[in-house]
Amino acid sequence: VHLAIAGSPAAYQLFDDVPEPRKLFLPMVGPDDFPYLLAHFDVLMAPVRHEAWACLGSDQRLMEAGARSLPFAASPAPALAEWASGGVFCATADEWTTQLNRLVDENAWRGELARAGHTLAQSRRAEAIGAFWHELIGDLTRAR
Repeated sequence: VHLAIAGSPAAYQLFDDVPEPRKLFLPMVGPDDFPYLLAHFDVLMAPVRHEAWACLGSDQRLMEAGARSLPFAASPAPALAEWASGGVFCATADEWTTQLNRLVDENAWRGELARAGHTLAQSRRAEAIGAFWHELIGDLTRAR
């Protein structure tokens, strides 16, 4: 297992006992480059403290992981919990441990999650959103 941490030097320092060749720190990048940053990961972990849940505005990070066919483990923050495919939600330390072990050990399951997340992410493509809006506008004009 290789540990890659993006954006949080403090989180990286928590793993001082992991040998340097087995871990990698990546600086956080802007929103346009975040999907490319995900190329360094096999699983996206998105732990969020309960008191910070209100700061999360959307499920974009999980959608971007899905677009890259990357399974996730995340806190069940309301903004994240609406992303219903492609990973697992962990509310306790025991759940995090259990699910992370499972993500490491079960290749087939990890692949199923990756495919499910990718399929869901496709629903956010411009073509899908455009078709949705076209249908909605058509319904509204026919209702008049």
